[in-house]
Order: sequence, then C-alpha cells, then structure tokens
Amino acid sequence: MFGLLQFDQFEIRATSLGDLNYVCNLEAKPENAKFVDQWPLARHEEALASKQILHLVIVSAGGVLLGYVICEINKYKRCVKFQRIVVEKKGLGLGTKCLNALVEYFSDQKQFDYIYVYVREGVEGLINLYSNLGFSISIDEQLTKDHYTAMTMGLRN
Repeated sequence: MFGLLQFDQFEIRATSLGDLNYVCNLEAKPENAKFVDQWPLARHEEALASKQILHLVIVSAGGVLLGYVICEINKYKRCVKFQRIVVEKKGLGLGTKCLNALVEYFSDQKQFDYIYVYVREGVEGLINLYSNLGFSISIDEQLTKDHYTAMTMGLRN
C-alpha cells in the first residue's frame, strides 16, 4: 500500500524487521517515552504484519535511521490515525516535514476523508504544531478524562 516517499535529505519507507530494534530503542528514550506508549518488540512485529497498520521509518539520504511513524488505517471509516511520529533529533523540522508529506500522501490517495491524532495532555507545543498544519481540536469527553486531546483534519478529495 505504501510507496516510498523521497525528499532531498530523507525518505519515508516501510519498516523492516531489521529496523525494529532501532524503533524500540528510540521509543524507550526518556524524551520520547513520556509522550509515546511503549510497545514490546512483539507488538511492533504484529504491526508490520497488519493490513490496518502502516509502520514506517524515516531514513537520511545516507541510510541512517532518523525516526519512525505508525499510522492506523481504517478503510471502512475512510480515516487514518497518526499513532506515533517520533524523530530522534528534535527541533530541526524533520517531524513537521514528515507530517506534511504524510498528509499530502493520504490526501492524494483519495480513499480517506480525514486524519486524526490523540495528543497527550501537557504537550501544548504538539497541539500547536498540529493546529498549524490544519488540524482542529475535537471535543471528546472520554479522551479529555483520559488526558488526551483529539485533533482532526479533513482531507480534500
């Protein structure tokens, strides 16, 4: 389903089994662990095999892993959930570039009506980032009780 997205300085491609140790280590780093639920290696392996999960890595032009992305695809509801977008080096704009590329990719597919994401409470910078990309806050009382903010973006079809 996912074709390679290439840019001048990086690419986004499907995660391989050989990439999963990197993914698990990046996920477990303290600066990421407070924002991302921890999955054991076996859960990531299941995600690779799932038709509903798009597990991707971000790779430099020189072949160095820079981060990863996990999206949940729901063709029945015509939507995509950004589950995780984790980059190793923060503040360089790579995460934003990846988000923009993925929004464009899913919009171009013309089989999805919207993208959504749940942002943990207390991560105002991430809420601002998604807002600047065109996502809007959705009211969901259960998510609010669970300390998440739901954000959605309609896609042009």
